[in-house]
Amino acid sequence: MIRAYGKIKLNRRGKSLSHVVFLVSILWKVKATARVRKAQQWLALCS
Repeated sequence: MIRAYGKIKLNRRGKSLSHVVFLVSILWKVKATARVRKAQQWLALCS
């Protein structure tokens, strides 16, 4: 019983960890695209 509980706990932790990584990657992509847009705006203003 305790061993099964430990496995469930580990599985949950793994799932939450992958979820966090997934969210972070999305946030990083959003920030990167925002940076690219800003750079494009600056180039448009400068040219």
